[in-house]
Amino acid sequence: MKKKVIIVGGGITGCVTALYLSNKKFDVSIYDQKKKIGGVLNDFHHGEEIFFNGCQYLNPDEKWFKKIFKLFNLDLKIFEHKYSSLTIFKNNSIHEKNYAIPIFNNSKNKIKLNEIEVLNLKNRINQYPKKIAKFLIDHLEKFNLNLDLLAPHNASQFYIPRVTILGQEKKLLKLKTKNKYDELFAVQRKLIFGNKKIKASIPKKGYDNFFQKFSKILEKKKVKIFLKKPVNPIWKNEKLHLKINNSEIITADHIIWTGNPTKLIENITLKKLDSAPMKIIQYSFNTKKFLNYKYTHIFSKSSSFLRFYTYKIMNKNKASLECIFEKKDIKKVKQEINKLLKKLGLKFKISKEKIYQNLSIRYSLITLKDELLINNLKDKTKQSNLICGPWDIDGRDNKINYILEKISKI
Repeated sequence: MKKKVIIVGGGITGCVTALYLSNKKFDVSIYDQKKKIGGVLNDFHHGEEIFFNGCQYLNPDEKWFKKIFKLFNLDLKIFEHKYSSLTIFKNNSIHEKNYAIPIFNNSKNKIKLNEIEVLNLKNRINQYPKKIAKFLIDHLEKFNLNLDLLAPHNASQFYIPRVTILGQEKKLLKLKTKNKYDELFAVQRKLIFGNKKIKASIPKKGYDNFFQKFSKILEKKKVKIFLKKPVNPIWKNEKLHLKINNSEIITADHIIWTGNPTKLIENITLKKLDSAPMKIIQYSFNTKKFLNYKYTHIFSKSSSFLRFYTYKIMNKNKASLECIFEKKDIKKVKQEINKLLKKLGLKFKISKEKIYQNLSIRYSLITLKDELLINNLKDKTKQSNLICGPWDIDGRDNKINYILEKISKI
């Protein structure tokens, strides 16, 4: 008899997991509370206009991607991933095409780190020289979050896993042999990996279309997909059961929880999670001319801009800009976008283009309290039928590989 596996969460991690398990001849089901699979990988629709919900690149070099690429090769576009960063401080700005992290000048900043105990995100940042640390904290204050309560690894969620100082790369390269410097400072990729190009991939017709096809592929492989099915976890006799739509109770040999873990953690640990969401407003517009595949992180105390990226959907040229949520007049938004485009060296100016707005709520931040609860949950369920999702792991590839490593042992 086939072993039964239930996956809670129909995002990319859940779908890739289901694909692997179906090939191993497991009886696989996916439960998701939304009306479609895809999770955070989805699109904003405005009539016939489609834009990505956030900059969501896939990595063609990963084994899991190569496996699905065979199934989607006509639907996925692979391109050279060109990134950059724009660091704005006072009246100065540095646009650097070799990094996607905060950049600082050699003349005003030193490399020497502060020896302090790292207990939270604020401590992690304060390891940097004083001027760098102050800039990063000023930049993060725009999010209206208490940095003392956030786990240190949240630096990646704010796109500041490392920084660099221009003109200090040779010295930094030597210092990277020391773990602390390697964790906090970056050098150009070519100094480590040579001239190897970075590639990225996106679906040509958008993520909603991509996951519609993914759903059909999974169903052909006998994976059962249940949508609009919120589940409530029930912990009984050292085993996880699921209550479906507040009526039917089911269980399985293995339950893999890749979706939002709030109910799971709170029901099993009997403690409430903190809530540390980020409100992001995305401005999107079409461009007559394709600006190539560009991706820029923006770091500033004064500007609300966070990321700018260009792409194509249905062969139409698109551009999107993510910002800290705040109410703005659309004319003012256009003026600010044009100033940004100029700083990025783009010979493009929006005038009559329509600006589409979308609000996005992101819950990827982990507080110190939440981190303890996640670890408690993992310890409590270690010998059970539950496989915990990679909620406290940064990076899509790391999350997927974590689960694939787990299921390789069942």
